[in-house]
Amino acid sequence: MLMNAKIIHDDLNAGGGSEYLALSAINTLNEMGFQVDLASFTQPNVKEIKRDFGISDLAIRNVEKIDIFSLLQADKDDKSHDQAGSHSEAAAKVYGDDDRYDLVINTHGDLLPYYYHDDDEHDDNIKRTGLRKNFVTYCHFPLLPQLVDDGSYMKFINKWTSMDLAADKDPGRKILTSSRKMYDTMMQHANVVLTNSQFSRNAIEQHYNKVNPVVVYPPVDVKKFHDVFTYSGKKEENSILVLSRFSPDKQIENAVKVAGILKDKETSAKMTLAGNISEDDQQYLEKLKQMIDDSNLQDNVHIEVDVSFPRLLELMKQSKVFLHPLAGEPFGIAIVEAMSAGLIPVVPHVGGNTEFVPSEYQFHSLEEAADIIAKRALAASDSLQDRSKMGEIASRFSVGNFNKNLKSVISPLLVSAAGEEEKYAESV
Repeated sequence: MLMNAKIIHDDLNAGGGSEYLALSAINTLNEMGFQVDLASFTQPNVKEIKRDFGISDLAIRNVEKIDIFSLLQADKDDKSHDQAGSHSEAAAKVYGDDDRYDLVINTHGDLLPYYYHDDDEHDDNIKRTGLRKNFVTYCHFPLLPQLVDDGSYMKFINKWTSMDLAADKDPGRKILTSSRKMYDTMMQHANVVLTNSQFSRNAIEQHYNKVNPVVVYPPVDVKKFHDVFTYSGKKEENSILVLSRFSPDKQIENAVKVAGILKDKETSAKMTLAGNISEDDQQYLEKLKQMIDDSNLQDNVHIEVDVSFPRLLELMKQSKVFLHPLAGEPFGIAIVEAMSAGLIPVVPHVGGNTEFVPSEYQFHSLEEAADIIAKRALAASDSLQDRSKMGEIASRFSVGNFNKNLKSVISPLLVSAAGEEEKYAESV
């Protein structure tokens, strides 16, 4: 019998690791016999998604557009709503059809406070069985509390509205407060909270000590990247690849600084900064370009924007070293992709990446990062044994392993729900 599932994700067009996880979750659910609907702030561009991720199929039955104001005003415990029932109207717009789904998964639980509303007055199933909906939250990292506290969550909200709300004035202040409250409720009400690393699990437990997250490592299409692994001899250039969204939170300026240090050390190397960009971050990209010009690094650092999947594979085939400039990355899918292709990763000593990148390639400062590249990583990239070792480590994070691990979480939920329904049927 076919079952129904709902995936919650703000924007599948963003082209990042969380989007690939959402797409993989959809495929896993299809394999399990689910018809999958998507709830999102925007319509997915299927053609571009297939291009960006190199996938051939995207099996989504229906797409439901969510209004961000309706989502953030659906807090049933918020007494600030007027008597006209704005909460009820908002909740109905967002959660009105959730009862018909056997499973709901929020694949962007770091930013979206979406949870099943088990209001006994409106849910006969909850009243009679005591069951909550089968609801799973995949929280890459508990970002929302931090972003609400510093006001930067307003940038995310304004991205999806035509308004320009301020974090320090109503109604922006009220929406931020509601967002934080709803996020806390979501984390405490989910049947299961999944996350991407022990690093992220520890962070979630620090915020929510009664939540016990389950680590399900994100999917990486390691085979496609390993297929570009070259078994031939040395690569001609000392090429360094940085793969990231062009966004201030990714701290790509650190990579430019490393390139400058390498130049000062007279280490011959070419660095490519590659990734996607949103309209909101164009100014940041211009700052990076200006930084490169001001540092006289035009011959050392090259920028490629909106890289297609075939071009990404070509860049990995050409490169020796993969540099990750952001400390505290919850996991680092791009790092695993590069390792699959035989690149030597150089990463900060803090973050989920420390759980799989060998310690000799972890840096504490940008100066140390440059030293590791110059004295260790570039030499290791000429060793077939060292490059093969990176591919072997990366194989742990295959799409197949993700599918298997996600199924192991979902299947017991379905069995438990079916058993409770059967007990109820026998008792009436």
